[in-house]
Amino acid sequence: MHIFFNLHTHKDGEHPDGIAVLDCPLGNDLPSSYYSVSLHPWMLLPEKLDQAVDFISHNHLDKNFIAIGECGLDKLCETSFDLQTVAFRQMIELSEQYEKPLIIHCVKAFDELISMKKEYLPIQPWVIHGFRGNPIQAKQLIQQGFCLSFGPKHNIETIKNVPLWAVFTETDDSDCPIDEVYRLVASELNISVEDLAGIIRNNAIKYLKLAI
Repeated sequence: MHIFFNLHTHKDGEHPDGIAVLDCPLGNDLPSSYYSVSLHPWMLLPEKLDQAVDFISHNHLDKNFIAIGECGLDKLCETSFDLQTVAFRQMIELSEQYEKPLIIHCVKAFDELISMKKEYLPIQPWVIHGFRGNPIQAKQLIQQGFCLSFGPKHNIETIKNVPLWAVFTETDDSDCPIDEVYRLVASELNISVEDLAGIIRNNAIKYLKLAI
């Protein structure tokens, strides 16, 4: 049986036959499954940033804590972009220090995101979650070494042109189950669900260091 890997979800225990990375809000009990933690730009406040840094520093050895995110840059939210930039820089530095990949939320700030990746030259993978951009935008990101995670809503032409080494799938906060996302993406790529599952499994092993 193939394994459905969900890179980013806000719902615990979504699929009994899958592996999910749960977005874990600060202050919640630590889940028994894989999780990521950071601050969404919408929820970012200076005092919460300090809490997030403390949480990551104190829990980085937890074997289920496998990624920092979602974090990033969003020009459409009310949070000061300067504060977003300060926070994202801290998450980049923690990602490198604790050897955890970044799961990134980015809206209307891809030029800044690419510029920061060129500046930091990170060793840890950077994965843009819920990517809906066009093929040109995707190509620019792929050239800089980003991975892209696709949910139920995405640009079909983009996913047809993304190299398979860079592909992940997710549900985010949607009600669409991860196996349906797999079927949708596999159909658009003209490959079997089994083949897609093998590709994403290999990507999870390579970039997220998962033993699955």
